[in-house]
Amino acid sequence: MCEIEELAEIDFGDFEGLLYDEIAARYPETYRQWMEKPTQVRFPNGECFAEMQERVMKAFRGILARHEGETVALVSHGGVNRIIIAWALRMPEDCLFRLAQPYAAVSLLELVEGVPSLQVLNAL
Repeated sequence: MCEIEELAEIDFGDFEGLLYDEIAARYPETYRQWMEKPTQVRFPNGECFAEMQERVMKAFRGILARHEGETVALVSHGGVNRIIIAWALRMPEDCLFRLAQPYAAVSLLELVEGVPSLQVLNAL
């Protein structure tokens, strides 16, 4: 087993640990932006989606390179999973949250001659 820091959930910065109602009260404009266009907001003292996407995909490509032809299990957060699945499906980032990610669900992504194929999505 290996922990890969780059596969962490987005850094919510000042939002970390707060309830949605608390965020809406303290940061109404940023909260509105987050609800309307979640991939375009920067969290105060945190990161934005593009930064998360870049670090996740860099780590994922490294995993693919180091484990070519092998089976690898990634246990991660919904945001990380969405980024990888959206990459595989060539989904635009504004559609990312159309992908449900229930807790403890299993998805299976297979690379066939380097081409990703989503075999299973969210098996419980």
